[in-house]
Amino acid sequence: MLPMTSSEVELLRRRVAALERLLQHVSTQPSIGRPNREMTYRTIFNAVNDGIIVHDLETGVIVDANQSAFSSFGYGPDTLIGAHIDLISVNRPPFTMAEVRDYIGRAAAGAPQQFEWWCKHRQGREFFVEVDLKRTPIGEREYLLAVFRDISERKEQEQLKEDLLHAQSLALAELSAPLIPLTDQLMVMPLIGSIDSVRADVVVYALVTGVAAQHVTTVIVDITGVPVIDTHVANALVRAAATVKLLGTRMILTGIRPEIAQTLIGLGVDLSALSTYSTVQAGIAHALGAAAKSAMC
Repeated sequence: MLPMTSSEVELLRRRVAALERLLQHVSTQPSIGRPNREMTYRTIFNAVNDGIIVHDLETGVIVDANQSAFSSFGYGPDTLIGAHIDLISVNRPPFTMAEVRDYIGRAAAGAPQQFEWWCKHRQGREFFVEVDLKRTPIGEREYLLAVFRDISERKEQEQLKEDLLHAQSLALAELSAPLIPLTDQLMVMPLIGSIDSVRADVVVYALVTGVAAQHVTTVIVDITGVPVIDTHVANALVRAAATVKLLGTRMILTGIRPEIAQTLIGLGVDLSALSTYSTVQAGIAHALGAAAKSAMC
């Protein structure tokens, strides 16, 4: 769940503050008779586009709501007024009644609360709202004033963006660790560019899943285009070799330049389980030669 931005929080605070001033002015204005004062209060209440719910300070029971609130949840005054918040809440983690009680308790103690909540319509539709919950005087009593607005469209856009980023991440991961089949029994994974810990894990995952899917006997990992090999990357390669070996596949490491060899020796990485060659061409020639000998036997 993404938090409200600072600008959105500030906008909601301003709306609540303006509404509080209007309600307080109407409820305490001595020059307005009680019937007129009630009419003015109701006019302002229902003219606001945001949903408004007034809760009893002690019990949290809904004691009033505006037209926007009735429309948002699909209930009329006869059902919504006097109900508890569980009527309009999905009540699934992390949006549980325990969380509601915490928010109400803090707001009742005088600490305004801003949060997102997962609600439900009378007909079953579920949607997110952005809530500002605050203790405020109305007339001679104090209540909890909840001002909310539907943010379902924004949440859907955020989810679409998150899904797109995830898809792009997967695509980049595949591009950063390509597996190229040369024969039915031989594949090559050429690695180019820097390899950090995240990409090293991607390489291992792509290598193991590719080998398992294609059932090849030999896979060549070429690191000619990798400028630096550190301990994490070297250990990841050793781990990959051990894993594919369990699948019946032999791993050949190519592109071992003198400086890379010295680095690996200095790191104390054990490459004894790997066949290593200076060039990918030499690795391919060896793999094809071994395959030919195996076929003749």
